[in-house]
Amino acid sequence: MAIEQTLIDALGGHLNIVEVEPCTMRIRIQVKSQRDVDEAALRVDGVLAVVRSGNVVQIVCGAESDDVAAAMISTLESVAHDTPSESLSQRVHA
Repeated sequence: MAIEQTLIDALGGHLNIVEVEPCTMRIRIQVKSQRDVDEAALRVDGVLAVVRSGNVVQIVCGAESDDVAAAMISTLESVAHDTPSESLSQRVHA
């Protein structure tokens, strides 16, 4: 499984993700519920650190962060085409 899908699943799946924002050396993800986030599952090869605060999860991937964020956004956008629009909010921010 690609890292972007692993991270999306660990974040509680596509319906739990509100927004993905690449931020240089990290990825900032706003989630609906922290309860659905599996922090242990986020700690995969390529992830240097995980920081959680409020409804935001920051995943530090170093120089690969922008690429991983772009892959996550692409995956979420492809799922959005298969999901009724009323169940989605704005989820990606580039």
